[in-house]
Amino acid sequence: MGTGVGVVHSADDSVIPVYAGDLMVEAVQTALISSGQDARDTSKLRYWRYSHAPGPPMPEFSHLIGHGSYEVAFRDPTVFAWLLGHSCERCRPGAAPWKPLRQAIDRDGRGEELGRADHGRSRHRSGASRRFSI
Repeated sequence: MGTGVGVVHSADDSVIPVYAGDLMVEAVQTALISSGQDARDTSKLRYWRYSHAPGPPMPEFSHLIGHGSYEVAFRDPTVFAWLLGHSCERCRPGAAPWKPLRQAIDRDGRGEELGRADHGRSRHRSGASRRFSI
């Protein structure tokens, strides 16, 4: 298993029972063991099983107590430390087609806002839509 798996769940999730997360973690542990790897290696598998989480922040879903475990995870520095400890060998510069950010900026030097709601499409001066890759 080359890609680490991180699981975030809350014991009080009122939508998806926490045992679903437990079962998924057990399945990954079994796969690790069957491939000769250490299932306790937290670089391969990490489970954040919080005892409590709020409901999602959207008002129409806020009553779903425990289902917003991502809200807790986004504030947990151990999640970010674990994520930053991983990289994709196939995605590293030189291994995959990619362009440095500077090459993604509009050629006339004015630049364009990246990450807009139009999913990377921008309007050129001519009005034609174009895509740039990062």
